[in-house]
Amino acid sequence: MTEVLEQAEALVGEFCGQLERLLEQARQRQQSLESEARQLRRFLEEVDLRLQLARNGNALAAVDKTQLQTLREEAARQEQEILAQLAHVAESARRLELLLRQVRMSCRSLRSEGRLQPYDPWELALRAQVLYGREQERSSLAREIHDGPAQVLSNLALGLGRARQTESIEEMRALAESMLRDARVGLQEVRRFIYDLRPPPLAEEPLGQQIERYVRDLETAYQIEIDLRWGAPPREFTDEEKIAIYRIVQEALQNAHRHACADKILVEAYVEPVAWVVRVSDNGVGFDPQAVWQQPDHWGIRGMHERARLIGAELHVESRPGGGTVVTLHLPLLGQGADTGES
Repeated sequence: MTEVLEQAEALVGEFCGQLERLLEQARQRQQSLESEARQLRRFLEEVDLRLQLARNGNALAAVDKTQLQTLREEAARQEQEILAQLAHVAESARRLELLLRQVRMSCRSLRSEGRLQPYDPWELALRAQVLYGREQERSSLAREIHDGPAQVLSNLALGLGRARQTESIEEMRALAESMLRDARVGLQEVRRFIYDLRPPPLAEEPLGQQIERYVRDLETAYQIEIDLRWGAPPREFTDEEKIAIYRIVQEALQNAHRHACADKILVEAYVEPVAWVVRVSDNGVGFDPQAVWQQPDHWGIRGMHERARLIGAELHVESRPGGGTVVTLHLPLLGQGADTGES
């Protein structure tokens, strides 16, 4: 019997080797497409800047607007094609990686050692999925740190390097003022980062107060105008519902600030005949919702939809390029005879 198990383990090892080679090919293709997408994004940002300068009548931007617009449209088309390919390749890589993890972990059931380890393939597969989810969360946190505090620290390092080389008192003062501003921004980013990860326990105070605090902090940190019209829900929410609603509103606000570059946002909550509605709308640049779903690294909108489904709610995202964005959460009103106080 031992020989049979050893042969089985050898076969599984060969299969894992084939999966590893396929996964490496998918990753290499993914990296190549990501590089192409970054280059096109930088080109589009440069064209957008030149178009903006041209529209503002900047003498240094005396360019052919029609030609620039044509270039932009072609580059945008290429970007969408690459993003679609990238989404397909990234999903293929994700599935291959998950399958490889599950096969490796299930292979342990063939071994006699490690009695304390689970050998049920379903339990092992579940553990593999949990581990994969943790890695995805860590990747998301890494991106947040890179785009926030790490950028501020990089600017401070550059400023200090310039300060060491200058002998001008006036230039030194200007650098000090600039670095002080960067340090304050960095401190705000770190505080926001910590607060985003671990807000105060939602059970200790009404959800509306938690949302209001987050909104005011966001206004102060980024000078955004946010109109909050938060109506009390008609029933008591469970802790799971409160957390999901809070995170959905948080994600919608962050998207409006970071990606849509909005300077006016409306957050409202109100009662409809069969649902309690939470809506976040902004005047940002907007986007194509279908194109965003094709982007493998856009976890925010996927996460909002998943949180909504977990509490039996529906989430709708409406947007178009140049037309702002509206995120609407519909939570069914079950048990309306419950406490009508703020939750």
